[in-house]
Amino acid sequence: MESEVSYTLALSDVFELVGAAICGSGLEIAIFDGEAEIDRLQRRGKVATGSYRETYRGKPDLRARLVSGSGAVSFTKTIIPAT
Repeated sequence: MESEVSYTLALSDVFELVGAAICGSGLEIAIFDGEAEIDRLQRRGKVATGSYRETYRGKPDLRARLVSGSGAVSFTKTIIPAT
C-alpha cells in the first residue's frame, strides 16, 4: 500500500467582475480523508482562462472541496509513468 501519493490541484475560473473589470478573487479549499477534514488551503489570484496547477502530497484516497469563494477545483491523483 502506498504511504504517500501526489495529487494535482487545479484551479480555474478564479475571478470576480467589478464593473467591467476582471479582478482577482480568493477561495478556500478543504482536503478530506474520508469524512474528516485534514487540511485547508487558501489561494488568491486571478485565473480567468486555462487553469493554475500545483502539487499536493498526502495519504491515498484524499479528496478536495471548494468551501468558499468562486471558481472550479479539480483534485486528481498524479499518475507517474513507469520507467
